[in-house]
Amino acid sequence: MRSPKRTSAETSRGASLFPFYAGYSPAFVDDVLTHLSLPPGALILDPWNGSGTTTTVAGRRGLSSIGFDINPAMLVVARGHCVTAGDLGRLRGVTQRALSRFHHEPLPRPSLDPLQTWFGETSAGVIRCLERSLSHKPRAIPVSAPLSPDDVTPSHAFLLLALFAAVRTLLRPLRRSNPTWISPTSPRLRFKCTKPSLERRFLAALDRLVAKQRKALPSVHSFVRPRLAVASSDFLPLPIGVIDCVLASPPYCTRLDYAVATLPELAILGYPLNYILGTLRAQMIGSPTLHEHVDVPIVQWGPTCRRFLAAVRSHVSKGSRTYYYYFYQQYFRRLYCSLEELARVTTCGGAVALVVQDSYYKTLVLDLAQMVVEMATPLGWSSIGRRDYASAATWSHLNPATQRYRTASPMTETLLLFRTGTQWSRRPR
Repeated sequence: MRSPKRTSAETSRGASLFPFYAGYSPAFVDDVLTHLSLPPGALILDPWNGSGTTTTVAGRRGLSSIGFDINPAMLVVARGHCVTAGDLGRLRGVTQRALSRFHHEPLPRPSLDPLQTWFGETSAGVIRCLERSLSHKPRAIPVSAPLSPDDVTPSHAFLLLALFAAVRTLLRPLRRSNPTWISPTSPRLRFKCTKPSLERRFLAALDRLVAKQRKALPSVHSFVRPRLAVASSDFLPLPIGVIDCVLASPPYCTRLDYAVATLPELAILGYPLNYILGTLRAQMIGSPTLHEHVDVPIVQWGPTCRRFLAAVRSHVSKGSRTYYYYFYQQYFRRLYCSLEELARVTTCGGAVALVVQDSYYKTLVLDLAQMVVEMATPLGWSSIGRRDYASAATWSHLNPATQRYRTASPMTETLLLFRTGTQWSRRPR
């Protein structure tokens, strides 16, 4: 099986429909599905669906799939990947009607539009006007109400991807080395855009996306569209024992902020900043902000996890006993609760394929693969395979202070394959 790490061609600028830094390679997903030899009619689940690689590859293979993600913006991205050749053929007419509405509609001017984080009131109104005009039907709702992913068709989502790209080009001067941060601006530095300039950027982005999608579709004769919905990985809206295969990658324990990474896209969809930086952050695995304190490590987390937590707590560096100890406890608790939920919804004898990556705290190695193996044991899962892939590209270089503790940060991505055992009932929490 090929590495989950995307190739340079897959990560180059303009190669993907959306620049999601946490994704894995479609070729890898294809290899895993081939290796598992799933029976006809098998149902595949990705509870951390992200940009939708698992569900898109499954759909192109004619397999049914379900993708959940806690981030509404990523659900729109995943739905945009579901556009078929027939949808692309109708896209020109849909776009012309949307731009006609955009030309004639007055600018909405809500007092607290989240786009005003980077744009002046008039420019934010221009972007909001185009966002509303792209809807597949007129939205008779207040302009301040966020757009629900459930109301977005694949064609509509594809157009929103072009708007995401257009706005990202306007925000390019604010990009930093950390891929999760687009800096806010002061009122006097906020960007400006007009209807003509935004339309030009939007159409240029749409042309690039159409070309990319056409290139990916010629070999696809039929596409089984997945079921996509917003949901947390530790409370999935599924009955017991309906999933035949889980293929996913839980958020790595690297303290990269998955909520802030899509801050512009969530603002375009109308989600207020207090929701993005408060509620959404609080619900995410790996959130760098603390939202809960676990008193003691749970025995089901396994000895490797408990030893790591003890080492963090006794570390001499500042914040080890307070912030970092509770950050890791919060991460491990949410990860284990999510694995419990996967055990609940998976059929007896089902397959679970998880991609994880190790990381560091100072000089301490966080062996996430071994921790997941130990967490899976009390769930009744048996290991049926493991593949390790050396990862040259890491985010550890983003913080120069790490060089005080280690000169190199070799990382390993690991594919863990499990077979589920008897049906699991989640314990009360």
